[in-house]
Amino acid sequence: MSADAEPSADLTKSPWSSAREVLKIPSRWPLSICYMHSFCMTPKYFILVEQPMAISLLSIPYNLVWGEKPISASLQFFPEEDTIFHVVGREEGKEFKRKFRCPAFFFLHTINAFERLENGKEVLYVDVCTYKDPKMIECLYIDALKVKRNNNTQQLTQLSKYHGSWGRKI
Repeated sequence: MSADAEPSADLTKSPWSSAREVLKIPSRWPLSICYMHSFCMTPKYFILVEQPMAISLLSIPYNLVWGEKPISASLQFFPEEDTIFHVVGREEGKEFKRKFRCPAFFFLHTINAFERLENGKEVLYVDVCTYKDPKMIECLYIDALKVKRNNNTQQLTQLSKYHGSWGRKI
């Protein structure tokens, strides 16, 4: 993520040429990495939503080469684990000590994020399109799309609103 990448008028220049690494957040599972499809930004923060779903690095070669399975076969969902909201300052590139936690959910897309002053405290709001588990991925398989079976994602989807305060006065 880059806090200061500017669009370039030069179309021959890579959009990543001005990007810089802001922060590394280690995976909480050995030999697996968190599946992260999107993240949020506000004028002051990056918000990374670490859902309890990981890609098993050990199973990828087996599933793709020998098992002839899709990459989704390497996904592992941990419903007993919390979802963690990592808040990173865009200017300083540091993660705040306090992380926001909530019960497990699966998501693909964030909707909105903003901060607001309430009673002299900064409160961060994050809106996410959530699912109780990753079963909705099956709705995206080509076979399911062709026959429209198991493809009622609107009934599975819900808008979830999360907010948290640092407790620090501004």
